[in-house]
Amino acid sequence: MTNNPYEDYYILDPSDGAKFNEYADKIYGEGYTIHRRWALYIKKQDENSGNNVKWGLPHGVGLDPDNLIKNWATCVYDGLLNTRLYDKSSVTNNIWFSPNSFGFDPDAYDRWITTTENPWDSSVNQNEIENFEDAFQTAYSNLWDEKNASSAMGLVSSANPDTPSVLDWYIPSLVEMNHIMKYQSSISGDFTTLSGTYWTSTTGLINAHNLDQHTEFDLPDDYSIPLSTEERYRIGSARYAYAQNIDGTISSPLKSDAQAKVRLVKRVPIYVVSKYCYTPNAFPSIIECNQTGSCPCGGEQIV
Repeated sequence: MTNNPYEDYYILDPSDGAKFNEYADKIYGEGYTIHRRWALYIKKQDENSGNNVKWGLPHGVGLDPDNLIKNWATCVYDGLLNTRLYDKSSVTNNIWFSPNSFGFDPDAYDRWITTTENPWDSSVNQNEIENFEDAFQTAYSNLWDEKNASSAMGLVSSANPDTPSVLDWYIPSLVEMNHIMKYQSSISGDFTTLSGTYWTSTTGLINAHNLDQHTEFDLPDDYSIPLSTEERYRIGSARYAYAQNIDGTISSPLKSDAQAKVRLVKRVPIYVVSKYCYTPNAFPSIIECNQTGSCPCGGEQIV
């Protein structure tokens, strides 16, 4: 998720803003310290009476079968950030208008379509939403409302205020849901045990890096699958999301299929650090942030 889509070969350059920090600025707040360790507060019951729902609005890959849109992926740890990229707050923050140095986003329209699927309303003007941030926000808001009814992203937004904070409900990441499944027998109180399959907020397709056929990505047959492992991962992340099964296995249904339930969580921050621990230049020194000592990037704080 840290890559800038306008950089060839996915070279990271902090001077033009890594995507992780661009998005996290909007979600955690400008000049934020990011949660590094946290406890989970788990909702007692499933949303939507425990029925399966779709994940939410998927990305497309554009109209050029040989030059697919470079969409961004999510991560396996930070379910809060993952969720806020796609729930209703993504409309307020206008996260998916990603302007280049000229102030327009040439992928704003194509990011959501394929040669056979176009979810935009016929009234949407492609040129306007690529060149004007306000026009994109209006069109995306309508698109979000239409495509997220009764979806996992729609349900989390219904459970939150119009402008959720970092302490409001979200969909657990793959790692967070794995921990919930493993330790739910230790949860006390009036807690309904999880059963079946649950969506996570981590996007991706199992084994995407090894797939090389358009059918394996559920894409129209005129698309060519790129050789780059990173690009294949991004295609899978655009259209699929990971789900945790109660038997311990993991699946990756299409975002548009009603294949899993939703159990929401809140976060209780324990340890926060400066966002600069997550810039490309900080790696691999950020590994030290996993230890008990202070973070070498600065800005650490015990909450």
